[in-house]
Amino acid sequence: MVQVTGEHAPISHNLRYLSGKGSLTLNAEQLAFLARVTEYAIKTRYPDMERQFKRQCTQEFCAAELKEIKEFGTWIEKMITS
Repeated sequence: MVQVTGEHAPISHNLRYLSGKGSLTLNAEQLAFLARVTEYAIKTRYPDMERQFKRQCTQEFCAAELKEIKEFGTWIEKMITS
């Protein structure tokens, strides 16, 4: 964010909002991915949602999500450093 705007990132867990502030050009699939990942922060903050979310978090689910998150992180790093 600082590299693009010259300002620190706003305080937010909303990854779509932050990507917009950082002037990232993302396609619909990437925006949907960021919305999904942002929901994880919300679901883990509230006890009722957390219990339901934990049931969803099988080993396979977590492995697939972490793989996709790492791939997206690698892509972001390339975007920032190029």
